[in-house]
Amino acid sequence: VFIDYGRGWEEAWNGHVEEWEAGPYDANYVPPSEFYKDLVVHTAVEQKSSPYPWNIMTTCFVAEYGDEYTGPYGRQHRWVQTPSLFVYSYDEHECKVLLRERLDEYRSSSIRPLQNDLYTAQVMMHGKRLIISHIPRQAIGFVDRRYHSDQFITNAFRHEIDIPDDIFPTAWKDQEE
Repeated sequence: VFIDYGRGWEEAWNGHVEEWEAGPYDANYVPPSEFYKDLVVHTAVEQKSSPYPWNIMTTCFVAEYGDEYTGPYGRQHRWVQTPSLFVYSYDEHECKVLLRERLDEYRSSSIRPLQNDLYTAQVMMHGKRLIISHIPRQAIGFVDRRYHSDQFITNAFRHEIDIPDDIFPTAWKDQEE
C-alpha cells in the first residue's frame, strides 16, 4: 500500500529531518521493550545505585490477592493467579519492587532458573498501597511513565496529511463545497 501524504507533508518532513536536534531528555530515551528481556527485576534498593532510565517504571499484574498476613513489610497479601490476568490492562498497576527471593536457583528441571524468582512489591491498586508477595517475574512489566513515551519527545514531528478531495467517491462526500 502506497500512501501519498502530499507535497506539504513531505516538505515539512524533509525540513524536520534536517533541523531536528534531540532535547536534554530525548537522547536518553529507552523504550520499555528493552527491559522485557531482563530475567531479573531490580529492587528499590538496587535502583539507588543502578536506576532504570527516567522514563521507565515497573508495573505488576494483580487482579486479586490472598488473605492478609504479617510479613517482613508488615501487613501483606499473597499474589493470586487468575484466568484472565494478563488479558486486561486494568490489572496492570504501578509497583515498586521491594524484595526478590531466589527459589530453586539450581533446580535441574528449570531451563531458566531466574524465572523461578518471586518478588514482593508495593502496588498502587484502586487508590491503595498494598504489599503483595510471591509475584512471579512474568507478572512484572515495564512501561513508560505518563507523558514520558517517545511520542512526547521535544520537537516530535507533527504535520497534517494533505489528502486531495478527488480521491474520495462523490457518494462519500456529505458536504457541498
